[in-house]
Amino acid sequence: MDQVTYEPGNGTRYILLVSTENRLGPEFGEVPIVLIWVNPLCGPSRAGVFSRNNYLHYTYLQEKMQITSIADTAAILAFLRTYGISVGMPSVNLTGGKYASN
Repeated sequence: MDQVTYEPGNGTRYILLVSTENRLGPEFGEVPIVLIWVNPLCGPSRAGVFSRNNYLHYTYLQEKMQITSIADTAAILAFLRTYGISVGMPSVNLTGGKYASN
């Protein structure tokens, strides 16, 4: 497992632990990405296991990793995108000020 400090360019810094190793061998198929977000300011770390072959919508990431901030969700999705995961990013709906998927 590697520790990565991810800085998406918006003045924030994310400490992420990432594993992309297949420790079970090739007979077990696809190697998932294990992601742990170490957030010392906001309580316990949050973790998720994600497939490279599936589409990852931002609401799924929020639910599984218990992330309430859209900004944090978007940053972590941008990070996962660098690993080849297809993601659905949140976007602002300017008419109502709410978020909608794209």
